[in-house]
Amino acid sequence: MTQSPKLIAGRAVVVTTKASSIKPQIGALLEQLKASHKLLFDFAYLEEIFPIADPDPDKFRLLVHQLIHSQLAIVDLSVTADSYYLMGVRHALTNSPTLMLAPNSNASKIANSRFTETEHKYFDVSNPNWMDGLEEALKYVGNPQLAEYQSDLRATRAFKVAALEPPFKDSRLHPKAWQLNASGNTAFKTAGPKIVIWEYQIQNASDFDVWVNSENTYMEMARFWDRSVSAQIRKLGAVRRGSLGDDHYKDALGLALAEKVGTRSQVPIGKVFMTRTDPASSLRGKNKVSHVAHVAAVTPNKIGDGFSSGGEIDHCVRSVFKAIRDERRKLSGRGLRSVLFPLIGSGDGGAHPAFVGHQMVISLGHLIAEHLSNSGDDSILEKISTIGLIAYQPSHLDFLRRELANNDFVEVPLGSGDDA
Repeated sequence: MTQSPKLIAGRAVVVTTKASSIKPQIGALLEQLKASHKLLFDFAYLEEIFPIADPDPDKFRLLVHQLIHSQLAIVDLSVTADSYYLMGVRHALTNSPTLMLAPNSNASKIANSRFTETEHKYFDVSNPNWMDGLEEALKYVGNPQLAEYQSDLRATRAFKVAALEPPFKDSRLHPKAWQLNASGNTAFKTAGPKIVIWEYQIQNASDFDVWVNSENTYMEMARFWDRSVSAQIRKLGAVRRGSLGDDHYKDALGLALAEKVGTRSQVPIGKVFMTRTDPASSLRGKNKVSHVAHVAAVTPNKIGDGFSSGGEIDHCVRSVFKAIRDERRKLSGRGLRSVLFPLIGSGDGGAHPAFVGHQMVISLGHLIAEHLSNSGDDSILEKISTIGLIAYQPSHLDFLRRELANNDFVEVPLGSGDDA
Protein backbone atom coordinates (compact mmCIF):
# COMPACT_ATOMS: atom_id res chain seq x y z
CA MET A 1 0.00 0.00 0.00
CA THR A 2 1.34 3.41 -1.00
CA GLN A 3 1.94 5.58 2.04
CA SER A 4 1.46 9.33 2.30
CA PRO A 5 4.55 11.41 3.17
CA LYS A 6 5.32 10.99 6.86
CA LEU A 7 4.58 14.08 8.88
CA ILE A 8 7.34 15.49 11.04
CA ALA A 9 6.58 17.50 14.15
CA GLY A 10 7.60 21.14 13.82
CA ARG A 11 7.44 21.22 10.00
CA ALA A 12 6.13 24.17 8.00
CA VAL A 13 5.46 24.70 4.29
CA VAL A 14 6.53 27.88 2.45
CA VAL A 15 4.61 28.68 -0.75
CA THR A 16 6.60 31.08 -2.96
CA THR A 17 8.69 31.33 -6.14
CA LYS A 18 12.46 31.30 -6.57
CA ALA A 19 12.34 34.88 -7.94
CA SER A 20 10.00 36.34 -5.35
CA SER A 21 10.14 40.11 -4.87
CA ILE A 22 10.05 39.68 -1.08
CA LYS A 23 12.77 37.05 -0.65
CA PRO A 24 14.64 39.18 1.97
CA GLN A 25 11.52 39.43 4.13
CA ILE A 26 10.85 35.70 3.81
CA GLY A 27 14.46 34.98 4.80
CA ALA A 28 14.19 37.23 7.86
CA LEU A 29 10.94 35.54 8.88
CA LEU A 30 12.42 32.05 8.54
CA GLU A 31 15.43 32.96 10.64
CA GLN A 32 13.13 34.26 13.36
CA LEU A 33 11.01 31.10 13.27
CA LYS A 34 14.06 28.82 13.36
CA ALA A 35 15.28 30.60 16.46
CA SER A 36 11.96 30.85 18.28
CA HIS A 37 10.05 27.72 17.19
CA LYS A 38 12.76 25.30 15.94
CA LEU A 39 10.74 24.73 12.76
CA LEU A 40 11.84 22.80 9.68
CA PHE A 41 10.70 24.15 6.31
CA ASP A 42 9.49 22.59 3.07
CA PHE A 43 9.65 25.00 0.12
CA ALA A 44 6.88 24.72 -2.46
CA TYR A 45 8.04 26.68 -5.50
CA LEU A 46 5.02 27.49 -7.64
CA GLU A 47 6.91 27.51 -10.95
CA GLU A 48 7.77 23.85 -10.31
CA ILE A 49 4.21 22.87 -9.42
CA PHE A 50 2.36 24.89 -12.10
CA PRO A 51 4.69 24.96 -15.14
CA ILE A 52 2.94 26.32 -18.21
CA ALA A 53 3.79 23.42 -20.51
CA ASP A 54 3.54 20.42 -18.21
CA PRO A 55 1.77 20.68 -14.82
CA ASP A 56 2.94 18.12 -12.26
CA PRO A 57 -0.08 16.47 -10.55
CA ASP A 58 2.08 14.56 -8.06
CA LYS A 59 3.74 17.73 -6.81
CA PHE A 60 0.35 19.41 -6.56
CA ARG A 61 -1.09 16.54 -4.50
CA LEU A 62 1.94 16.66 -2.21
CA LEU A 63 1.51 20.41 -1.77
CA VAL A 64 -2.17 20.06 -0.85
CA HIS A 65 -1.20 17.35 1.64
CA GLN A 66 1.37 19.72 3.16
CA LEU A 67 -1.10 22.59 3.24
CA ILE A 68 -3.59 20.46 5.18
CA HIS A 69 -1.21 18.82 7.64
CA SER A 70 1.72 21.20 8.23
CA GLN A 71 1.75 22.95 11.57
CA LEU A 72 2.37 26.26 9.81
CA ALA A 73 1.94 27.54 6.25
CA ILE A 74 3.65 30.71 4.93
CA VAL A 75 2.05 31.97 1.70
CA ASP A 76 3.78 34.60 -0.43
CA LEU A 77 1.10 36.82 -2.01
CA SER A 78 3.63 38.76 -4.11
CA VAL A 79 3.86 36.09 -6.80
CA THR A 80 0.92 34.72 -8.84
CA ALA A 81 -2.82 34.25 -8.51
CA ASP A 82 -2.03 30.63 -7.62
CA SER A 83 -0.81 31.78 -4.21
CA TYR A 84 -4.25 33.22 -3.42
CA TYR A 85 -5.87 29.97 -4.52
CA LEU A 86 -3.54 27.90 -2.32
CA MET A 87 -4.09 30.27 0.59
CA GLY A 88 -7.80 29.52 0.24
CA VAL A 89 -7.15 25.77 0.20
CA ARG A 90 -5.15 26.00 3.42
CA HIS A 91 -7.70 28.27 5.04
CA ALA A 92 -10.66 26.06 4.16
CA LEU A 93 -9.17 22.71 5.13
CA THR A 94 -7.42 23.42 8.43
CA ASN A 95 -7.50 25.84 11.34
CA SER A 96 -3.75 25.62 11.99
CA PRO A 97 -1.91 28.97 11.72
CA THR A 98 -1.24 30.51 8.30
CA LEU A 99 0.95 33.56 7.67
CA MET A 100 0.12 35.60 4.55
CA LEU A 101 2.95 37.86 3.35
CA ALA A 102 1.62 40.77 1.28
CA PRO A 103 4.04 43.09 -0.57
CA ASN A 104 2.00 46.25 0.05
CA SER A 105 -1.07 47.52 1.83
CA ASN A 106 -3.33 47.03 -1.21
CA ALA A 107 -2.49 43.34 -1.45
CA SER A 108 -3.00 43.03 2.28
CA LYS A 109 -6.48 44.55 1.93
CA ILE A 110 -7.31 42.07 -0.82
CA ALA A 111 -6.21 39.20 1.41
CA ASN A 112 -8.29 40.47 4.31
CA SER A 113 -11.39 40.94 2.17
CA ARG A 114 -11.20 37.34 1.00
CA PHE A 115 -10.03 35.25 3.89
CA THR A 116 -10.08 37.13 7.19
CA GLU A 117 -10.25 34.85 10.25
CA THR A 118 -9.07 35.33 13.79
CA GLU A 119 -6.49 32.54 13.73
CA HIS A 120 -4.93 33.78 10.47
CA LYS A 121 -2.53 36.73 10.36
CA TYR A 122 -1.75 38.98 7.38
CA PHE A 123 1.54 40.88 7.18
CA ASP A 124 2.21 43.90 4.97
CA VAL A 125 5.96 43.47 4.47
CA SER A 126 6.30 47.08 3.24
CA ASN A 127 5.66 48.17 6.85
CA PRO A 128 8.97 48.37 8.79
CA ASN A 129 7.28 46.82 11.83
CA TRP A 130 5.62 44.06 9.85
CA MET A 131 6.75 41.23 12.14
CA ASP A 132 5.02 42.76 15.17
CA GLY A 133 2.40 40.35 16.43
CA LEU A 134 4.22 37.30 15.09
CA GLU A 135 4.05 35.37 18.37
CA GLU A 136 0.33 36.00 18.71
CA ALA A 137 -0.23 34.66 15.20
CA LEU A 138 1.80 31.54 15.99
CA LYS A 139 0.40 30.73 19.42
CA TYR A 140 -1.03 27.40 18.22
CA VAL A 141 2.10 26.18 16.40
CA GLY A 142 3.24 22.91 17.96
CA ASN A 143 -0.18 22.10 19.38
CA PRO A 144 -2.74 22.94 16.69
CA GLN A 145 -5.49 20.87 18.34
CA LEU A 146 -5.82 23.62 20.94
CA ALA A 147 -7.05 26.04 18.29
CA GLU A 148 -10.79 26.38 18.65
CA TYR A 149 -12.80 25.36 15.64
CA GLN A 150 -15.01 28.12 14.27
CA SER A 151 -17.89 27.22 11.96
CA ASP A 152 -16.88 28.55 8.57
CA LEU A 153 -19.00 28.59 5.42
CA ARG A 154 -15.84 28.37 3.31
CA ALA A 155 -14.91 25.10 4.99
CA THR A 156 -18.42 23.80 4.36
CA ARG A 157 -18.19 24.64 0.67
CA ALA A 158 -14.74 23.10 0.34
CA PHE A 159 -15.93 19.83 1.86
CA LYS A 160 -19.27 20.00 0.05
CA VAL A 161 -21.34 16.85 0.35
CA ALA A 162 -24.17 16.86 -2.18
CA ALA A 163 -27.50 17.47 -0.46
CA LEU A 164 -29.03 14.61 -2.42
CA GLU A 165 -26.32 12.12 -1.56
CA PRO A 166 -28.18 9.13 -0.10
CA PRO A 167 -26.99 7.57 3.16
CA PHE A 168 -25.89 3.95 3.29
CA LYS A 169 -28.78 1.58 2.59
CA ASP A 170 -27.95 -0.81 5.41
CA SER A 171 -26.15 -0.50 8.71
CA ARG A 172 -23.04 -2.60 9.20
CA LEU A 173 -19.51 -2.60 10.51
CA HIS A 174 -17.09 -1.78 7.70
CA PRO A 175 -15.10 -4.96 6.91
CA LYS A 176 -11.71 -3.32 7.55
CA ALA A 177 -10.08 -1.95 10.69
CA TRP A 178 -7.12 0.39 11.16
CA GLN A 179 -4.20 0.35 13.60
CA LEU A 180 -1.40 2.83 14.09
CA ASN A 181 1.88 2.03 12.34
CA ALA A 182 4.12 1.98 15.40
CA SER A 183 7.30 1.07 13.51
CA GLY A 184 7.68 4.38 11.69
CA ASN A 185 8.75 2.74 8.44
CA THR A 186 7.41 0.54 5.67
CA ALA A 187 7.98 -2.64 7.71
CA PHE A 188 4.65 -2.10 9.41
CA LYS A 189 4.29 -3.03 13.05
CA THR A 190 0.76 -2.12 13.98
CA ALA A 191 -0.16 -1.66 17.61
CA GLY A 192 -2.69 -0.10 19.94
CA PRO A 193 -6.50 -0.09 19.80
CA LYS A 194 -8.15 -0.78 16.48
CA ILE A 195 -10.27 1.89 14.83
CA VAL A 196 -13.39 0.63 13.04
CA ILE A 197 -16.06 2.48 11.07
CA TRP A 198 -19.77 1.91 11.60
CA GLU A 199 -21.77 2.68 8.48
CA TYR A 200 -25.18 4.38 8.64
CA GLN A 201 -27.58 4.37 11.58
CA ILE A 202 -26.30 4.20 15.15
CA GLN A 203 -29.44 2.41 16.40
CA ASN A 204 -28.34 -0.81 14.69
CA ALA A 205 -24.84 -0.87 16.19
CA SER A 206 -24.20 -3.55 18.79
CA ASP A 207 -21.43 -4.76 21.08
CA PHE A 208 -19.78 -1.39 21.71
CA ASP A 209 -19.64 -1.10 25.49
CA VAL A 210 -19.87 2.71 25.44
CA TRP A 211 -21.68 5.06 23.08
CA VAL A 212 -20.65 8.72 22.97
CA ASN A 213 -23.44 11.30 22.92
CA SER A 214 -22.32 14.65 21.51
CA GLU A 215 -24.41 17.03 23.61
CA ASN A 216 -24.97 20.75 24.12
CA THR A 217 -23.54 22.62 27.09
CA TYR A 218 -27.00 22.64 28.73
CA MET A 219 -26.81 18.83 28.76
CA GLU A 220 -30.38 18.60 27.48
CA MET A 221 -30.84 15.59 25.19
CA ALA A 222 -32.85 15.99 22.00
CA ARG A 223 -36.52 14.94 22.07
CA PHE A 224 -37.48 11.41 21.04
CA TRP A 225 -38.94 12.50 17.70
CA ASP A 226 -35.94 14.58 16.59
CA ARG A 227 -33.58 13.18 13.95
CA SER A 228 -30.31 13.74 15.80
CA VAL A 229 -28.01 11.10 17.26
CA SER A 230 -28.84 12.44 20.72
CA ALA A 231 -32.54 11.76 20.10
CA GLN A 232 -31.86 8.24 18.86
CA ILE A 233 -29.73 7.40 21.88
CA ARG A 234 -32.31 8.88 24.26
CA LYS A 235 -35.17 6.85 22.77
CA LEU A 236 -33.14 3.62 22.74
CA GLY A 237 -32.23 4.27 26.36
CA ALA A 238 -35.85 4.68 27.39
CA VAL A 239 -38.05 1.90 28.82
CA ARG A 240 -41.53 1.29 27.40
CA ARG A 241 -44.22 1.25 30.03
CA GLY A 242 -47.93 0.61 29.95
CA SER A 243 -49.91 -1.97 28.00
CA LEU A 244 -48.87 -3.27 24.60
CA GLY A 245 -49.47 -0.63 21.96
CA ASP A 246 -49.04 2.31 24.28
CA ASP A 247 -46.37 4.76 23.16
CA HIS A 248 -45.31 5.89 26.59
CA TYR A 249 -41.76 5.63 27.84
CA LYS A 250 -39.86 6.04 31.02
CA ASP A 251 -37.09 8.43 29.96
CA ALA A 252 -34.46 6.37 31.78
CA LEU A 253 -31.39 7.82 30.06
CA GLY A 254 -32.58 11.43 30.13
CA LEU A 255 -33.39 11.11 33.83
CA ALA A 256 -30.01 9.50 34.57
CA LEU A 257 -28.22 12.37 32.83
CA ALA A 258 -30.32 14.99 34.64
CA GLU A 259 -29.42 13.38 37.97
CA LYS A 260 -25.71 13.55 37.09
CA VAL A 261 -25.91 17.18 35.97
CA GLY A 262 -27.76 18.19 39.12
CA THR A 263 -28.34 21.91 39.61
CA ARG A 264 -25.86 23.03 36.94
CA SER A 265 -27.50 25.25 34.34
CA GLN A 266 -24.60 24.92 31.88
CA VAL A 267 -21.25 23.13 31.72
CA PRO A 268 -18.00 23.90 29.82
CA ILE A 269 -17.05 22.35 26.50
CA GLY A 270 -15.42 18.96 27.08
CA LYS A 271 -17.30 18.14 30.29
CA VAL A 272 -18.35 14.46 30.31
CA PHE A 273 -21.05 12.69 32.31
CA MET A 274 -21.12 8.87 32.35
CA THR A 275 -24.55 7.23 32.73
CA ARG A 276 -25.40 3.54 32.95
CA THR A 277 -28.09 2.18 30.67
CA ASP A 278 -31.28 0.74 32.12
CA PRO A 279 -31.27 -3.11 31.98
CA ALA A 280 -34.82 -3.02 30.56
CA SER A 281 -33.94 -0.61 27.73
CA SER A 282 -33.30 -1.54 24.12
CA LEU A 283 -29.93 0.17 24.44
CA ARG A 284 -28.81 -2.45 26.96
CA GLY A 285 -30.74 -5.47 25.65
CA LYS A 286 -30.44 -5.12 21.87
CA ASN A 287 -27.44 -2.85 21.44
CA LYS A 288 -25.39 -4.30 24.33
CA VAL A 289 -24.44 -0.80 25.54
CA SER A 290 -23.65 -0.58 29.24
CA HIS A 291 -22.77 3.14 29.44
CA VAL A 292 -23.30 6.39 27.54
CA ALA A 293 -20.63 9.10 27.70
CA HIS A 294 -22.35 12.48 27.30
CA VAL A 295 -19.79 15.09 26.22
CA ALA A 296 -20.54 18.81 26.00
CA ALA A 297 -19.49 19.61 22.44
CA VAL A 298 -21.81 22.32 21.10
CA THR A 299 -22.79 25.73 22.42
CA PRO A 300 -26.00 27.76 22.06
CA ASN A 301 -25.84 30.35 19.30
CA LYS A 302 -25.28 33.86 20.59
CA ILE A 303 -27.71 35.22 18.00
CA GLY A 304 -30.84 33.28 17.14
CA ASP A 305 -31.83 29.73 17.88
CA GLY A 306 -29.90 26.49 17.67
CA PHE A 307 -26.33 25.50 18.44
CA SER A 308 -22.84 25.78 16.99
CA SER A 309 -19.80 23.56 17.36
CA GLY A 310 -17.83 24.48 20.45
CA GLY A 311 -14.59 23.31 18.85
CA GLU A 312 -11.91 21.75 21.04
CA ILE A 313 -12.42 18.36 19.38
CA ASP A 314 -9.20 16.99 20.85
CA HIS A 315 -10.24 18.10 24.34
CA CYS A 316 -13.64 16.41 23.93
CA VAL A 317 -12.12 13.13 22.73
CA ARG A 318 -9.56 13.04 25.53
CA SER A 319 -12.19 13.88 28.13
CA VAL A 320 -14.36 10.98 26.96
CA PHE A 321 -11.55 8.47 27.37
CA LYS A 322 -10.63 9.87 30.79
CA ALA A 323 -14.24 9.50 31.93
CA ILE A 324 -14.37 5.92 30.61
CA ARG A 325 -11.13 5.05 32.42
CA ASP A 326 -12.42 6.53 35.68
CA GLU A 327 -15.73 4.68 35.34
CA ARG A 328 -13.97 1.38 34.65
CA ARG A 329 -11.89 1.80 37.79
CA LYS A 330 -15.11 2.24 39.77
CA LEU A 331 -16.18 -1.10 38.31
CA SER A 332 -12.92 -2.72 39.49
CA GLY A 333 -11.56 -2.86 35.94
CA ARG A 334 -14.48 -4.73 34.39
CA GLY A 335 -15.67 -4.04 30.84
CA LEU A 336 -15.75 -0.74 28.93
CA ARG A 337 -13.24 -1.87 26.31
CA SER A 338 -14.95 -0.55 23.16
CA VAL A 339 -16.44 2.85 22.39
CA LEU A 340 -18.46 4.28 19.48
CA PHE A 341 -18.11 7.98 18.55
CA PRO A 342 -20.28 10.11 16.29
CA LEU A 343 -18.51 12.92 14.41
CA ILE A 344 -18.67 15.29 17.36
CA GLY A 345 -20.64 18.48 16.77
CA SER A 346 -21.33 17.78 13.10
CA GLY A 347 -25.10 17.37 13.44
CA ASP A 348 -27.08 20.20 14.99
CA GLY A 349 -23.73 21.73 15.95
CA GLY A 350 -23.15 22.64 12.31
CA ALA A 351 -19.47 21.69 12.04
CA HIS A 352 -18.69 20.00 8.75
CA PRO A 353 -18.28 16.20 9.12
CA ALA A 354 -15.06 16.11 7.07
CA PHE A 355 -13.43 18.76 9.23
CA VAL A 356 -14.49 17.01 12.44
CA GLY A 357 -13.30 13.66 11.07
CA HIS A 358 -9.93 15.22 10.26
CA GLN A 359 -9.54 16.53 13.82
CA MET A 360 -10.79 13.34 15.47
CA VAL A 361 -8.39 11.09 13.54
CA ILE A 362 -5.44 13.35 14.42
CA SER A 363 -6.51 13.31 18.07
CA LEU A 364 -6.85 9.50 18.11
CA GLY A 365 -3.45 9.10 16.46
CA HIS A 366 -1.80 11.23 19.15
CA LEU A 367 -3.64 9.43 21.94
CA ILE A 368 -2.66 5.98 20.68
CA ALA A 369 0.97 7.06 20.21
CA GLU A 370 1.00 8.40 23.79
CA HIS A 371 -0.59 5.16 24.99
CA LEU A 372 2.07 3.03 23.30
CA SER A 373 4.91 5.10 24.75
CA ASN A 374 3.42 5.14 28.27
CA SER A 375 5.11 2.48 30.38
CA GLY A 376 3.09 3.39 33.49
CA ASP A 377 -0.50 2.64 34.42
CA ASP A 378 -1.99 6.07 33.75
CA SER A 379 -2.87 5.86 30.04
CA ILE A 380 -6.39 7.10 29.36
CA LEU A 381 -6.69 4.33 26.74
CA GLU A 382 -6.02 1.55 29.23
CA LYS A 383 -8.01 -1.60 28.38
CA ILE A 384 -9.53 0.05 25.26
CA SER A 385 -9.38 -2.42 22.36
CA THR A 386 -11.77 -0.94 19.77
CA ILE A 387 -12.72 2.62 18.85
CA GLY A 388 -15.64 3.09 16.45
CA LEU A 389 -16.41 6.10 14.25
CA ILE A 390 -19.82 6.59 12.61
CA ALA A 391 -20.06 7.28 8.86
CA TYR A 392 -23.61 8.17 7.85
CA GLN A 393 -22.94 8.63 4.12
CA PRO A 394 -20.45 7.07 1.67
CA SER A 395 -18.55 10.37 1.48
CA HIS A 396 -18.05 10.20 5.28
CA LEU A 397 -16.49 6.75 4.90
CA ASP A 398 -14.24 8.01 2.09
CA PHE A 399 -12.79 10.94 4.02
CA LEU A 400 -12.39 8.92 7.24
CA ARG A 401 -10.43 6.25 5.37
CA ARG A 402 -8.32 8.95 3.72
CA GLU A 403 -7.60 10.66 7.04
CA LEU A 404 -6.60 7.36 8.65
CA ALA A 405 -4.21 6.58 5.79
CA ASN A 406 -2.73 10.09 5.94
CA ASN A 407 -2.04 9.80 9.67
CA ASP A 408 -0.04 6.55 9.74
CA PHE A 409 -2.91 4.12 10.28
CA VAL A 410 -2.70 0.82 8.42
CA GLU A 411 -5.56 -1.47 7.39
CA VAL A 412 -5.65 -4.70 9.40
CA PRO A 413 -8.12 -7.61 9.63
CA LEU A 414 -10.99 -7.10 12.03
CA GLY A 415 -10.38 -10.36 13.85
CA SER A 416 -12.97 -12.49 15.53
CA GLY A 417 -12.90 -10.41 18.70
CA ASP A 418 -13.76 -7.17 16.92
CA ASP A 419 -17.00 -8.01 15.21
CA ALA A 420 -19.39 -5.46 16.59
